[in-house]
Amino acid sequence: MTLCLQPDERVECERNKEELRALYNEAYGGDYQARRNLAYFLQVGTAAMVKNATQSCTWRLIIVASSAKQVDQSDWSNMNLICGRLSEQDLAQAKAQAVTLTTRMTMGDPIDDETIDTTGLDATAHPLTLE
Repeated sequence: MTLCLQPDERVECERNKEELRALYNEAYGGDYQARRNLAYFLQVGTAAMVKNATQSCTWRLIIVASSAKQVDQSDWSNMNLICGRLSEQDLAQAKAQAVTLTTRMTMGDPIDDETIDTTGLDATAHPLTLE
């Protein structure tokens, strides 16, 4: 997730973050539609979530590998589209994440708290110093 820094968008962004946390909880719990929605939001990004094709692919892989009776051709098409755009390295990462997440969900492990996504940060900031 991103930081909600724009004052005029802060309220909507914080609300969006809470909705995304709830959606992630539902997806992690096995809800088919929540998984589809989460994969889509990771694909396109939102006010509170940075686009992440690798994570979107991870959830698309989880969806098609699940035993959900709702899985259909559109799920396979979305997986092929999103995962097909990744580099070999990113695809391997998505597959590994899908295995790890599926294992954790099956075992009933708690969700990791990843409140701040640092993916978009470029590490050019300098530390604050007191003079």
